[in-house]
Amino acid sequence: MERKDKELKGSSNDVIGGYHKWLKSRTQGITWLPKLKSLSGEKAKMPEESEEVQALKAELEKTRVAKDKLKVAVTRVRKECDELKDINMTAAEALERDMKKARKEKWSKNKFRGALLGSSNELKLRKAKRDKSKMESLMLEDKLKSCQSLKRSLKEQLRKTEENLLIIIDQYKEKVNLAASHEQMLEDE
Repeated sequence: MERKDKELKGSSNDVIGGYHKWLKSRTQGITWLPKLKSLSGEKAKMPEESEEVQALKAELEKTRVAKDKLKVAVTRVRKECDELKDINMTAAEALERDMKKARKEKWSKNKFRGALLGSSNELKLRKAKRDKSKMESLMLEDKLKSCQSLKRSLKEQLRKTEENLLIIIDQYKEKVNLAASHEQMLEDE
């Protein structure tokens, strides 16, 4: 602690004007400090890439964009399929309820013939609704099948795109390695 106190005091044992003045007085004899500052201010020069590497990078970016677009399409199709499944489940539950209700009404018909004559028209309407619901359910099943086939197709396209991307990356790596070995040979010469 005494040493620090002595360093912070001037020749007249007074405290030097502040930290910056103290630091300046301590670093006056150092000659490499300005050189270090000028070196850190310069930007490191990056080697220029060849046109072929730039073209490969552009192609790689295009495949990434295509992959992202496919992902968006697959996500959208999945959402649509999920929505269709929910609609199908709701329609199937409604159909099941209607069928149970129709069975109960049929049982009531056998037991109460007189009440059945009055509700005959109502049953016909319900049957029409049930048939309509059944047709809608079949249509939804067809849509679901087409969505699933589209999903498989999109998966196949995505797989092919990924394979192409891996091939491009491998080719890029080979070219980069070839360029590095060529550069090394040039440096060795």
